[in-house]
Amino acid sequence: MVFFRFEKDKILHTSATALIVIITSAIACVFLPKWIALSLGVSLGIMAGVFKEIVDMHIRKTNTERESQRDYIADVVGIVIGVILSYAIL
Repeated sequence: MVFFRFEKDKILHTSATALIVIITSAIACVFLPKWIALSLGVSLGIMAGVFKEIVDMHIRKTNTERESQRDYIADVVGIVIGVILSYAIL
């Protein structure tokens, strides 16, 4: 049994949260110091991932608890990738 398979949904979670972190950090860096911009990007990435899971579990009722955990892992991986790329770019 593989804990984290490369499914289309997980790749979308990872890339979406990475893009949220990168775009938010890049825009915020114009007005704020670099570390605050990165913190804002991470915060927005976390909020987006949690909101998506709440919608899936309680409104759509499509996710199981195990599937939700895998989505959270994909979100965290995306946030880490976004922070690394943002830090390198900014």
